[in-house]
Amino acid sequence: MRCDCPAAFTTALHAAEADALAAVSRRLVRLADTAATTLEAAMHDEAAPIATRVRAADAVLSRLLQLRELVVLESRVAELEARYAADAGREGR
Repeated sequence: MRCDCPAAFTTALHAAEADALAAVSRRLVRLADTAATTLEAAMHDEAAPIATRVRAADAVLSRLLQLRELVVLESRVAELEARYAADAGREGR
């Protein structure tokens, strides 16, 4: 459903959403080390059920693969942007 709101409102809303997402991202970055430590502890806890240790290991591997995909994608996008900028510079855009 689209909003027939004034452009200024839509712009302000998008800016507020971007600010909120940036704040959440900063919090998650701060928590990442604790989360990784918690998963590591669960993986190495001999008293924990094997299902808990396997789930922790699976979470680590899954997130590692997702992170790798994002890093590769970011690199590819940066390369495409650089090529586009170089082409645009040559063509005088």
